[in-house]
Amino acid sequence: MLESRRPRFSRSPISIGRLYLVGTGVEKDERRAAELFLKSAQQGCADGQTALGWSFATGLGVQKDPAKAMYYLRLANDQNWAKAKVLIGSLYRSGIGVPKNPTEAMRWFREAGDQGETRGYTQIAGMFAYADGVEQNYDESLKWFYKAADKADAEAQYSIGLMSLKGIGVKQDYDIALGWYRLAEKQGSPQAFNDLGQMYENGWGVKQDNDQAIKYYRKAAATGYAAGQYNLGLAYLNGTGVQQDYKAAMDSFKLAAQQGDMAAKYNIGVMYQNGWGVDADRNEAITWYRVAAEGGFADAKQALQDAGAE
Repeated sequence: MLESRRPRFSRSPISIGRLYLVGTGVEKDERRAAELFLKSAQQGCADGQTALGWSFATGLGVQKDPAKAMYYLRLANDQNWAKAKVLIGSLYRSGIGVPKNPTEAMRWFREAGDQGETRGYTQIAGMFAYADGVEQNYDESLKWFYKAADKADAEAQYSIGLMSLKGIGVKQDYDIALGWYRLAEKQGSPQAFNDLGQMYENGWGVKQDNDQAIKYYRKAAATGYAAGQYNLGLAYLNGTGVQQDYKAAMDSFKLAAQQGDMAAKYNIGVMYQNGWGVDADRNEAITWYRVAAEGGFADAKQALQDAGAE
């Protein structure tokens, strides 16, 4: 007779904690995750100390405490844990628990990157790209993205593709963008999935193909990526590459809206205003317009003006 068995998890507290943090195989419970991170940290596990430090930095499952965050991250760094170095750099970059110090942030990021934690390099690249504490310098940004991409970092591969697609700091080149996106795609990059969808939808460097666009939007949306959810919703709303389906559009927009996507919130308002897939409801439309407008979405501000509801 076959005996039913409960799912087995690794005995490592840090491994189980991560399952609780994201809700994989168990009900999501950030407090329980933090408790397990603490147990791991008390056992001297550098990974657990890092996870607990970040919990205190972000307030996930515990009361936010920047001093404790830095304490546990430095414990992990005492074991030369590269992931901790990235997070310490992030605290210096943002000024959480320590005075904001871009130079110190870069020092930590560089150390982490040199140890193989490529997020350190992408953090430096981001600082130069967005003029975060340093003078904007796209050449420097690309240099650090290339260092990370040479070590197969998907974020770096995607970012180089994006800069090539948009012509940011380099000459716009769809072929180069496509090549980098393909590399990031192989590593499951949600951003690459979404942008490949846009390339196929618009015929940027590829033959225009709505079926391919939808395939990539679905892949991006399946990862929980808000832009993918929004683009898939837009396809259902307009019947682009799929049969028009207002319910599916609303479902996708709401998933994106839950993650703060302002365009999705605005489009939910449009659907309520016009009664597309829902009963027309002016008040509900205005509610969604107002939320999107408060998030800075210009079309929503105009919609409120047009409705006389500023």
